[in-house]
Amino acid sequence: MSDTAPAERTLTLTPLETVEAERQVFLWNGRIPMGTATIFAGRGGEGKSTFSLWVASHVTLGTLEGEYSGQPATVLLVGHEDDLGTVVKPRLIAAGADMTRVFSVTIKTQLDGLELTEVPSLVQDLGRIREAITTTGARLIIVDPLTSMMDGANLDKTADVRRVLNPFTTLAAELNVAIVALMHFRKGQGDTRDLLSGSHAFRDTARSVILFVTDEDTGQRVATVDKSNYSETRGDSFAFNLVSTLIPTNDGTDTSVARVDYLGDSTISVTDIVNKPDDVDLGEEIGAVVEYVNRHPEGVKPADVATATNLDPKAVRTYLSRAAHRGLIAKAGYGHYTPSATAPSVRALVAPVAPVALNPLSATSATEATAQQQQHPVALCRSCGFPLSPAIAHHGIHPTCDTGETA
Repeated sequence: MSDTAPAERTLTLTPLETVEAERQVFLWNGRIPMGTATIFAGRGGEGKSTFSLWVASHVTLGTLEGEYSGQPATVLLVGHEDDLGTVVKPRLIAAGADMTRVFSVTIKTQLDGLELTEVPSLVQDLGRIREAITTTGARLIIVDPLTSMMDGANLDKTADVRRVLNPFTTLAAELNVAIVALMHFRKGQGDTRDLLSGSHAFRDTARSVILFVTDEDTGQRVATVDKSNYSETRGDSFAFNLVSTLIPTNDGTDTSVARVDYLGDSTISVTDIVNKPDDVDLGEEIGAVVEYVNRHPEGVKPADVATATNLDPKAVRTYLSRAAHRGLIAKAGYGHYTPSATAPSVRALVAPVAPVALNPLSATSATEATAQQQQHPVALCRSCGFPLSPAIAHHGIHPTCDTGETA
């Protein structure tokens, strides 16, 4: 891992009668303890980074529910994966952060006359990290991702992970600063304790672990306190939405970034979502939603779909999210859906409906549709020949296929 000499090792015996009992202090009640590391873990795109900046913003304002509520403090950002100017600062602005209290921590190096910017190393730069904390009076350090600071360590070896992380958490305890470290999930389902990538030492070293996933049925992000050594919040869950927000930039234009809309406690946990059966019936009305998207290669927004199908906007967002998750359509960006070239036919995945009178088929879909009718008769659009969902079957035509005919 390093060419530096090993630290001197001395055996120490501490009589417990000399140790004072102390109350654990929390930056965020029951969720982020001071003086140690809290891990935010989840797959990419689950909102971990955006949520960590939401926490940072509240720390700078003194509005986080915890020991320091009413006491604005400084936050340090280390190894952030996103660009500072185009992503990080706009997200902080959207969250209302006091920008004078947020600092990015990097290391400058010289190589062949070039000045390079690097992420601090827990192996080489622990003293410099100490200096950054004491100079700024920081109360929170966010590391995104944690592995960016662990150069040279074998992340699957417990000894390597402990050797790198233990000095960092010891420093946090000494200076009474909270660490929020972001990590990724392994692939697959199963016990949430096994979802963190790398060695189990990551989970063992952290005193709090919060897992993040997206509930495809609602589109909400759900987070669960999966480990909590200092509180009784293990198993508690909360939810939030990511809301697209326009932020002005220096060139006079606007940029769209995600902003956290915190929803409070959730009755659904990460375990419930991760281990949800993948063959849950998609429902009937989703057919109308998918059909509408597939006829608009330029892409559509949820509001457009709701208007065209006359369905509840909240339900439409759920259908779009679930359809994209199943590959029926594609999610091209936040709130923007397009047809998926590789998506299977919606008729094979939508629950069959009660037989109704059939309409003639268009020539382009005759063979496929006939086979479907033999299995599960459905109402067909008299214009395009594709199936109608039960929600619009009585119209006999898709909203976007209106030919101007009168009934």
